[in-house]
Amino acid sequence: MSTPKQEKLAEAIIENLKADKPKTREELAVSSGYALSTAEGGVKDIIEQKGVQDALEARGFTLENAKKVVSEIMLSDEAKDRDRLTAADMTIKVHGGYAPERKVNLNFSVDAKDFEQFDEMSRKYDEEMKRKMLE
Repeated sequence: MSTPKQEKLAEAIIENLKADKPKTREELAVSSGYALSTAEGGVKDIIEQKGVQDALEARGFTLENAKKVVSEIMLSDEAKDRDRLTAADMTIKVHGGYAPERKVNLNFSVDAKDFEQFDEMSRKYDEEMKRKMLE
């Protein structure tokens, strides 16, 4: 069950979606009765609370409804092309249709006296990685 503050926040989130100049999440939390220090330190945690999520769900903000909206836009002949493309992009992301990013982070520790040798090793490694990625 949601607290009155959580109910008020859920309502504020919904109204904010319609606003010409939307408020930040922190501003929404404060306007709903949360302390500024609480909002600044963990507004994400506040919004993810079960009570807030239950209040949003009770107002129709469910995953199923969101999927229906995306589907309606994507399949609509009357929707603008950019809106249909955005809906299609969302669908592809949800279903993991994009190739995963290929990223590797490496950390090295090198003595200053070995820097020239390290620089040469780094250059060779970069060339090898580029070659492998292009295969």
